[in-house]
Amino acid sequence: MSAPCLWWVSWKEFDSPDDSRPLHAPPGPAVLAWWESGVAGDDSYATMVALVYAPDEEDVAQAIKADWPTKRTRVWRFRTKIR
Repeated sequence: MSAPCLWWVSWKEFDSPDDSRPLHAPPGPAVLAWWESGVAGDDSYATMVALVYAPDEEDVAQAIKADWPTKRTRVWRFRTKIR
């Protein structure tokens, strides 16, 4: 397992575009910051952004899934390791 690092991530939140808050407040300890950066013109999804501290992409996905569970396949806009 690699050492944790910072990840800059964004995804489309389809299940609740009108309320994009995490399931728990505050979200899990891996999610250092998050925000909604906009809503699709047809209100079908919210664009979410987060700073996550995790060792790899799989752990990033699990951290997001824990607080933003979805019944649909998550559509990632990007997952970028920044440090």
